[in-house]
Amino acid sequence: NIEIDICGGIVIGNNVTISDNVTIQTHKHVYDGVSIFDNITSNSSLEINDEVWICNNVIITNSVKRIGKGAILASGSIVTKNVEDFSIVAGIPAKHIKYRQRI
Repeated sequence: NIEIDICGGIVIGNNVTISDNVTIQTHKHVYDGVSIFDNITSNSSLEINDEVWICNNVIITNSVKRIGKGAILASGSIVTKNVEDFSIVAGIPAKHIKYRQRI
């Protein structure tokens, strides 16, 4: 049960684990200065690098452009910013907790 929106384009690296109930968004609806009937969207691309682990119930919003190599996105997190290489992020919104050891 994963939802991956590819409207803005997405690149997924090698050995990426995506757990259950994950939502990845690459577009958003534009609502300022338009009619509610216009249904205008804005797209942005996303790069998920190698060895990333996206745990259960994570939401990645369209404002994220890059998930760094070896990053872990903890269960239930809402990721609204880019994630650095080997970073562990958690929370709503997701914040950097610590770096994991590089292999």
